[in-house]
Amino acid sequence: MLDMNIMTLPTPQKNLKFPLMKALELRRTKRKWTDAPLSLQEISNILWVACGVNQISKKKKSFKRTAPSACNSQEIKVYIALAKGLFLYDERNHQLVQTLKTDIREHIGTQKMMHTAPLALIFVSDYSKMTNFVFKDENRKWYTSAADTGFISQNIYLYCVAANLSTAVLGLVDRPMLEEIMCLNENEKVVYTQVVGKTPEDFNSLEIPSFTTQAEFDQLFNKLISKNSYEAENALYILTQLSAETSCYLNNRSAELVELISITKNTVQKRNLATIASKVEFSDFEIHIIWEYFSHWVLDKKESRIVRANSVEALYVLSSKHTELTKDFETIVANLSSERIPSIYSRLKKLKVVN
Repeated sequence: MLDMNIMTLPTPQKNLKFPLMKALELRRTKRKWTDAPLSLQEISNILWVACGVNQISKKKKSFKRTAPSACNSQEIKVYIALAKGLFLYDERNHQLVQTLKTDIREHIGTQKMMHTAPLALIFVSDYSKMTNFVFKDENRKWYTSAADTGFISQNIYLYCVAANLSTAVLGLVDRPMLEEIMCLNENEKVVYTQVVGKTPEDFNSLEIPSFTTQAEFDQLFNKLISKNSYEAENALYILTQLSAETSCYLNNRSAELVELISITKNTVQKRNLATIASKVEFSDFEIHIIWEYFSHWVLDKKESRIVRANSVEALYVLSSKHTELTKDFETIVANLSSERIPSIYSRLKKLKVVN
């Protein structure tokens, strides 16, 4: 319940029967999640495994947490960012204290795809708690805080495996900006952030259908504009896996593909649409349009790297079919080569565009 900016959390579920060794075996960073919000029970479980209280002294003047910290300084504070605002986890009382009423998830990392996660955790180190003589300088405080945050983050990873949740820790964070947005004091430093969401069905387990008529294909294609984002993503993934024999059905929907390419702002859609486009025979007019969009995605340094890599491959395929685009493609490759981004450079080497 929410009362005067205090959200009382349900008792954490400590009786999960998922084996620890299996959780370690299956631990992964997963960057796919559904739009569904996490339940209050799931949030309770996540925060308790992160750094909840698991031992209280008889005098109740001190307590231990589920994650260790150097000299038991317990300097890491855990905040969570939800659609309804920002909350600080009060582990002693297992409750949330609201500190902001605005949604700040777009600031938890520089990668746009992470902003869609329903829950973002922000790990903040309170240097004022690091009073032991071993923390004699800022460097020691920082790398100790990073190590202690790692323990907390790994606890969350293992719980997410057991609870079938997706999670990813983020290092690409504009820390000064986030600290300012959170109104932290000069002793409080953002260390890392982490996102959590409900895991969608594994794309690798999806059955790739075979089509014998355009009507059968259109049933799948029409899901691309579904209001259910998970259903639309599934359809996109299946379309990327189409064989040469069945991809011919895409040609009859080229106009709709061009429209999707021109309006999408979604990273997942962009990377899949770039892959699908290489399978389609577009008209000269359509090629002119998508060339402009893919070129923009490729050269936009703020764009996701997987989007940029897939887009440059799509441009390569288009320029191979239409030689008048060769010089434009070479110019784009020259601009990319100067950046020397490993993932994109590796894609160019795979295409044998660079040595």
